[in-house]
Amino acid sequence: MRYLTQIGLVIREPVPGSRRDIYRFPDGTWYTASIQGRPYQKVADIVREGVRAVGGDASPSGGRLADARDFFLFIQDEMDALLDRWEEVRERKGPVP
Repeated sequence: MRYLTQIGLVIREPVPGSRRDIYRFPDGTWYTASIQGRPYQKVADIVREGVRAVGGDASPSGGRLADARDFFLFIQDEMDALLDRWEEVRERKGPVP
């Protein structure tokens, strides 16, 4: 639960008059987690370090890693655009009951 709370998938709320807490899903949970996480960017950053570790993208292994890095950067850019489009769709639909 701690991890889910940290990444914004769950919200911890105290129960009034009690020492207990409840956990709930906030509105737009998956959307929010996708925006905040930027998972493909993080992978691209790690692969970028791999490119440096093997001497740059001029070597065969560095070239393959650079290609992987570019792929993850592409996916992240596309995901950002996709999430923007999703926000537009959500706005047209109106509030979730």
